[in-house]
Formats: sequence, C-alpha cells, structure tokens
Amino acid sequence: MSRQAVNNQSLRRASRAPVRLMPETPAPLILDVALEEFARNGFNATRIDDIANRAGLSKGGFYAHFASKEVLFDILLRRELSAPLLDVGRILDGTQDIRQVIKQLVEVLGTKLLEPKASIVMRLLLSDGWRLPGVMQPRYQQAMSSVLSEIESLLQQCVEGGLCKDGGLCRQPRFILSPFIHAMVQQLVPGGVETLVVDQMKQDLVEILEEVLYPDF
Repeated sequence: MSRQAVNNQSLRRASRAPVRLMPETPAPLILDVALEEFARNGFNATRIDDIANRAGLSKGGFYAHFASKEVLFDILLRRELSAPLLDVGRILDGTQDIRQVIKQLVEVLGTKLLEPKASIVMRLLLSDGWRLPGVMQPRYQQAMSSVLSEIESLLQQCVEGGLCKDGGLCRQPRFILSPFIHAMVQQLVPGGVETLVVDQMKQDLVEILEEVLYPDF
C-alpha cells in the first residue's frame, strides 16, 4: 500500500467521530483538529464552524483562542514548520566516519520530511499557498532557511574535523534536500510513493553523497 493511501486511511479514521473537547481546550489541541480539517477540505473550504464543532467549541470559544481562520492557519504553519530537523551535536558525537554521518543525516531527513504531517503541510503549501502569500511564503522561507542552516553547519563541522572535503555541496546544501522534496511532491500524486522506493532512494543518496563529499572513500 502506498504511503499516500496510508495517510488517507489515517485521516478517514481520525475524522469518523468528532473530537469532543472542553471550552477551555488548549490551543495546541485546536490546532491538531484544524490540521485535519485543512487536510481534508483545503484552506478555502474549511469553515471556522467546522473547526469549532470538531473541537467541541462554540464559535465564540474559537475566537477566544484565534482572531481569524487566517491567524490560526499562520500559527499552525509556524508550529509545523519551525521545529528543528537535525540534532547536529548528536549526529557528530564520537563519529569519525563520514559514512555514518551521511547515513544519519539521510535517515533523519527522510523520517521527518516524509512523515504524514509533513505531507499534509506540503499539500497545503501547494494547493493553498497562492491564497495567502503573506502567510505561506514567510513560513516556508523560514523553514527552508532553518533546515539549510542546520545542514550547512553539520557539513562545515565535518570539513573542519577532516571528515569530508569542502566543496559546492557544503555551500549549497539545498541539493541534499532536493530528493526529499521530490518524494514529498510524488506522495501527493495518485498512487503515491512506495516505501521500498523511498528506502532505495535513501540508499542511493547515501552513496551519492559519499562520492561527492569524500571521493577517495
């Protein structure tokens, strides 16, 4: 079964019964409900009533937490896109082998970028980004800047530690992200991407990065 099919099944199971929460529902739980509604209906078709009802709130209860649907959407994107992807210190801790660094990097990126929530956010960015450019663009740019900075820091420390050579990839870490972005987009196409295909992609990427970062390995 494709990853997209699994994601769709999970969303259907989650949406079969309303989540009944108290009026004092904390904002993070409302955001979880909102993510499901946006994933199923898209930003434009999702109504505040839909989110409030799923969260067990009145419309007034919703507005006690969020001034508008746009504000909620902005906060939701900020939450989903702001978490750091890499623990550079942990990846490098005691490592003297560039292959192990690369394998850990690829595994972490694959796990976090191809998880169901990340796929939902990517779908929202592609389908609704044009509706709210003032919200989408800053959040996307901040997220990309953050993860690229983390990868650049990791590679620079590898260079300084003699684990790999300096070069274009260290200056343009976006090329390491490109296969994962491609896989995220493929997940949105009917049929999705099979787990085995993703696993093979990660294995191939490790080999490619080894050849580029340490050609005499």
